Amino acid sequence: LGKFALFLMAFSFQRFWFLVTNYPLYVIGAIAMWKLFAVVQRKRKHRAKVRELFGTVLEAVYDRLSECENDNQGYAALILRDDVGHDMYPTSFRERKFMFDYVWPRVTLEIRADNRVRKFHKVMTGGKDLEHWDFAIQSKRGRRLRKSTGGSSDTTCVGEAKGDAKSQPVKREP
Repeated sequence: LGKFALFLMAFSFQRFWFLVTNYPLYVIGAIAMWKLFAVVQRKRKHRAKVRELFGTVLEAVYDRLSECENDNQGYAALILRDDVGHDMYPTSFRERKFMFDYVWPRVTLEIRADNRVRKFHKVMTGGKDLEHWDFAIQSKRGRRLRKSTGGSSDTTCVGEAKGDAKSQPVKREP
């Protein structure tokens, strides 16, 4: 079997070398077409993955915003991005980076265009200016009723532990 494989490789190389030396333009054209086809396939696969993750990440962002209890603080967009990324991919840095680089900018555009989400900038204690997002009260209530997950998270909307957060209770109208 080893001699046959060696013979087959030598024969293939001879045929390939024959084509390259006698028909260089056709070979270059065929290699260029093959490379173009590979690039188009890779781009399609990339776009399909971004489209697939976009819906999942957007739903996770809306879920987090609807669970946010502190109406005055909102959720910092960078902290929200990191929380969603770590929830989706707790061990895979590569997948998180893909989501941060290619999916998150689309999610940011979608959230910024959504009228149900209040957007504002807030200067944190270290002097860093962060964009904060907060769902409107009616949108929160409606999403909670539709989802009715029943689970509680260990963090508030600003990323602090629940026991440490100083949030005002939500006033509900009868």
